[in-house]
Amino acid sequence: MNSMLRLFSVLIFALFVSRAFFLTVVMRGYYLDLASGNRIKLVALPAARGVVFDRVGKMIASNIQVGEAIVRHYPDGEVVGSVIGYVSDGKGVAGLEKQYDQVLSGKPGESVIEETAVGKEVRQIKMTEPEPGGELKLNLDLGLQKAAYRYLKNQLLETGKSGSVVVSETSGAILALVSLPTYDPNLFIVDGKRGAEGGVYSDSTDVVRDEGRQPLFNRAISGVFAPGSVYKLLTALAGLQEKAIGEDELITDSGEIVIGDYRYG
Repeated sequence: MNSMLRLFSVLIFALFVSRAFFLTVVMRGYYLDLASGNRIKLVALPAARGVVFDRVGKMIASNIQVGEAIVRHYPDGEVVGSVIGYVSDGKGVAGLEKQYDQVLSGKPGESVIEETAVGKEVRQIKMTEPEPGGELKLNLDLGLQKAAYRYLKNQLLETGKSGSVVVSETSGAILALVSLPTYDPNLFIVDGKRGAEGGVYSDSTDVVRDEGRQPLFNRAISGVFAPGSVYKLLTALAGLQEKAIGEDELITDSGEIVIGDYRYG
């Protein structure tokens, strides 16, 4: 019995010795490399996203500091949601933020830090400064955009319907573009600050899940609608110039023109 106990003890001791030999001698180089690697930490330094202005230099999209983080901010909230879109994890997902993502995103930097095994910083070995994104100046007129947004919103409150407004120059430059219902793009920013027009949604999940109002659907550029007659502008101008009609005159449109026995729809 005693001989078996001694043999068992010897085997256990031999097992521990062999394991210690394996870790300290055979695997020594591996753990030295591992320990050396643990002393160096790479910290990504995000680049500030480029600022977006309207045609006269009014701010549409900027960056603000919230705590220790720099986050994207849209001061006017859902007034510009249908135009500017939004970002997620620093990348443009919709609207102009997506269209001009490469221009606005910039180039991140990097900090190389030496630290102890317990994570205490010893020194900064190297730092590459981030390059901020480029600025974007739009044809949009923010004052006109706000006016179009508020007028359409008031009209739709009475009807409960959806709609859009687009104002452009003859050159094709877009001065205002509104689609309602819409959303505050700040809702998609982690720790973001609500805009002046925050809208009815409390977070981005509510925006995405609202299949009834479809706030993410841009009716101004993606909707399919029967076109109105733009030629009416010419006939109206001609009538005013020839004084055939007055500025305050109302004309009833019955949907057809009757000339003798002929009817034109």
